[in-house]
Amino acid sequence: MEGVNHGQPNNSFKLTGASKVVIVTWMPFGVVLRQLNSSVGRLLIAMDRIIFEQHLAKATEIVLPFSREFVTNLLPSSCRYLIFPNQSYDGNPLAGDEQVFPEETLTEGEYLGPFDAARVVEHLWRNGKVPEWVNVTVYSYDERYTYLELLCCGRFTAMEEYLYHKVEGYPPFHVLGPNLPPNWESVEANGKFNLYWHGRKPKGIS
Repeated sequence: MEGVNHGQPNNSFKLTGASKVVIVTWMPFGVVLRQLNSSVGRLLIAMDRIIFEQHLAKATEIVLPFSREFVTNLLPSSCRYLIFPNQSYDGNPLAGDEQVFPEETLTEGEYLGPFDAARVVEHLWRNGKVPEWVNVTVYSYDERYTYLELLCCGRFTAMEEYLYHKVEGYPPFHVLGPNLPPNWESVEANGKFNLYWHGRKPKGIS
């Protein structure tokens, strides 16, 4: 397969082979791979690894101050991540390039980690495919770190159309606040609350 540029934009080039043509275009979101066969054209958006890492950093940057608006606990600025894989219902047929890894399912309440950001990217970015959504919220903290819970969709994709939370600007991540106490209405009405108001403070992070 050789690379040629036949009238493509400056940020594009064409790879030609015996049976197919692939047009590669660099875009802010990632790399666009347009595969053209004799009978069908298909557009894939491969999530760039660096961009995925930047989106994780952006979600982290947002979730900490957002959570501090609600809780009385002093959350350290340094973070570690706990990955909860396969948190979606994946019984429906797969579509497009979707891929699942059922063998990675853990017992309820178990997680992978704690990891630093590099390890999270290493685990979740798989040759351009990433979970279709990842919910980010504060799970716990100690004197050194705030531990962020990453609830991950079980379906991985490289197609932009399958990613959730694009409107927030850092897909597939979605920032959520801490669990709210019963009948809690607002900081103005009820004040801030303890992260462990439910009495289920996690045992040590290992």
